Amino acid sequence: LDSLVINGVPKALSLKEKQYNRTYDHNGTFFDSDGYSGKWDIKNNNELITLFKNNITSTFVESKWLIKDITSTKLIYQITNTDNSKYDYYFKISYE
Repeated sequence: LDSLVINGVPKALSLKEKQYNRTYDHNGTFFDSDGYSGKWDIKNNNELITLFKNNITSTFVESKWLIKDITSTKLIYQITNTDNSKYDYYFKISYE
């Protein structure tokens, strides 16, 4: 996680938050540094669909996020919560 903006205001990230990462594999699966995993898909150019696996029930919980920008070096997506607050997540892309 490179940076986070909440309702237009940059949030100071802790060291742990800055170390957070998520790996999206070409086969449609992902995992992150917090131990979560699941499936992902992009059905159109501006929507990232993630299905987080519930490790207790083995069911999946779907989330849809607005892709604000994606290039070979960065991914920016926005989550709008039920209270209409907006969280913009900025990630640097690296290749393994």
